[in-house]
This record gives sequence, structure tokens and C-alpha cells, in this order.
Amino acid sequence: MSGLIQPPSYASLRAQLNKSRAKAGLPDQPTAPEGTELGAEAIPSEAAGPAPALPGELPAASPSPSPPPEPAAPLEAAPRKPARRVADGATGGRKVYKFRVPVPVAAPGSEFAKLIDAYGEADAMGMILSSALDAWIGGYGAGAIVLDQPAYPVTGRAFGTTRRFPDALVADVRRRIDPYDRRADGFIAQRIAVSALSAWLAKG
Repeated sequence: MSGLIQPPSYASLRAQLNKSRAKAGLPDQPTAPEGTELGAEAIPSEAAGPAPALPGELPAASPSPSPPPEPAAPLEAAPRKPARRVADGATGGRKVYKFRVPVPVAAPGSEFAKLIDAYGEADAMGMILSSALDAWIGGYGAGAIVLDQPAYPVTGRAFGTTRRFPDALVADVRRRIDPYDRRADGFIAQRIAVSALSAWLAKG
């Protein structure tokens, strides 16, 4: 029984091939890398970039860049609430007036004298002036008298304070005593206060 004929090895085939190529004046066949077949083309990797397009084939589209992020919307300030307007009334309007009035002499046994004994002159003066202004402004009309000087005996001292007056009242008093609008606001307020305090003290 004849034995099996072993096929020639790759090395012997390659040696014969190289001899034939040498006779033909060709260089030796290069050795194939381990794990690949002779003459096989290396498969391009993704790192090497996309494979060239075949004839008649459209080139692969490059990935489109991602759109830039939209800018954040600017913050808007909260709407401001309109300033509260102080309505005109018996006790005042929108504007605060600063003025000084002569301090009256406290008649013995009078309400002013009793208030001075209980609270001191400054506090007592504030109390009677507030009551006098409330009464005078509440009863103000076309026949109201606006005095230039106090109609009561004075001590020579002055009492300074601030107060709101109705805008319509101030405008009417100014029209009567300052027709050309030359006086300061404090002057108009003082005339109102002196007139009110004089009327209040006259009632006892």
C-alpha cells in the first residue's frame, strides 16, 4: 500500500517561486504578514480614515458638526410696581412741608398749660398744633381767614415740625397770599399753621 503524498509546504513553494522569479529577473515575493494570506490587501482600519470611494460611488458624507447651543435668554427684571400715591384728605396730601410756628404763652388753667405740665412744652405743642390743623383744614372754605401774624401772645420761642397738607388747600392758600408764586413752600405751610393755631386758641 502506497503512502499518502504530502503536499509541498509553503516554504518550499515560496522557494521554488523565488527561483522562477529570479530566472525571470523579478524580485523575491515579499513575505506575507502572519495571520494573512499572500497577496491579500490589508483592511483599512477606522483610524486610518474612510475608505476611498469606488468609481461611480458617491463619497461618504462627513458627519455634520453639532449645532451650537442656543444662547440663554436674558433675564428680565421684574416689573416695578407703580409708586403709591397718597390721596388728598383732611390730614395731608403727597408732599411733606417743613415749617416753624411761634410758641404761644400758656394761659393758667388752659388745656395747653395742662398738657405742658403733663408732657413738656415740645410734646404739648405738637399735640395742640395737630388738633388745631385738623379742625382748621376740615372747616376750610372760601371765607377762611389766613393770618400773616399769630393772633396769640408768644413766648419768643419757635416750634419746628413737618406735616402733609391737602394739595388743593395749599394751592388755594397760595393763590390768595402769593398770587405770583414767589414764596417758598415752608412760608405757605407756616401761614396755614399760624392761622389754625390762632383759631384753636381763640376757642379757649
